[in-house]
Amino acid sequence: MLALLYGAIAEMATCLADLLYPRACAGCSAWDYDVCPDCAALFAPQWRSVADHARFLLLVDGSTGQVAPAAPVYAMLEYSGRVRNAIVTWKHSHQASLTRAIVRLWTRGLQDFGGVLEPSPDPQQIVVPVPSKWKRAHDGRLVVRELAAAVAHQFGIPIVDALRARPPWLLAIAGYRSQSLGWFDLLAALMKDGLRRVKGFLRPGRYQSARFDERRAKREAVSAKISLAGKRVILVDDVVASGATLEGAIRALENAGASVDFVLTLAAPPAKTSSNGAALS
Repeated sequence: MLALLYGAIAEMATCLADLLYPRACAGCSAWDYDVCPDCAALFAPQWRSVADHARFLLLVDGSTGQVAPAAPVYAMLEYSGRVRNAIVTWKHSHQASLTRAIVRLWTRGLQDFGGVLEPSPDPQQIVVPVPSKWKRAHDGRLVVRELAAAVAHQFGIPIVDALRARPPWLLAIAGYRSQSLGWFDLLAALMKDGLRRVKGFLRPGRYQSARFDERRAKREAVSAKISLAGKRVILVDDVVASGATLEGAIRALENAGASVDFVLTLAAPPAKTSSNGAALS
C-alpha cells in the first residue's frame, strides 16, 4: 500500500515538474523526453579502440623509440551529431532524470562490452573516475562519477575516488611562486598567461603554443589523493579528445603505485582521415 502511495506521489511530482520545467530531449529537443527514442537508438553501443587517435596518450619508449598508447582506451559512441548534443547538454545540466537516462544507456552498452573484454576477478582491481573540473565538482555535476559507479556495479568491482584535479591557474601560481617572483611580477605573469590562452582559442592557427600549454596544464592538474600500491585500475571518463586529462590521470595513478588495465569512455570524436580515406594517427 505504501509502495503504491509513494509511486503515486512520485508520478505527481514528475508531472508537476514537467509543468513548471518542461522537458526536451537532450539530443534533438523533442518535447517531453529526457532522451527521445530516436536519439536513444543512436546510443546503441559501438565499442572501438581510440587510444591511437588521442595525441597526448601516445608515448615514446625511450629504449626502442616506438610509439604506443599509455593504456588501452575504448569508447562506446562516436562524439558527433545528436549524441554529442545529448552529452554536452547532460554535462551542463542538473537534471537527475537526464542523468538516469544517460546512465541507463551507458549500462546497456557495458553489457555488450563485458562480452568483449571481461575484467578478471581480482581483489586488487578497482574502478576510478577521472576527476571533474573544480567548478563542475563544486556544482555537484559529477557526470564521470555516475558513469564509473555504473561500471563498478556492472562488473562487481569497488569504486575509489582516488584522483583530484586542481585548477590550472592554481598550478600556475605555484609554478611562478617557486621562481621567487614578487606579487607584482606574479600578477603580471598570470595576466600574460591568460591573454595567451584567450588568443589561442580565438585564433588557434596562429597561437597553437597557447592551446598546447592549456592542454599540458590540464594534464598536470591531475594527482592522486591516496596510495594505490598494487592496484589494477579500470579508469572511466566521459569523452576523450586530445587525451590530455586522461594521460594526466594515468600518470597520476602510476605514480601512486597502480597500473591501468584499460580506460572506458562514453564517447570519442570520429577518427581523422586523410584525403584518400586512411585514418590519421
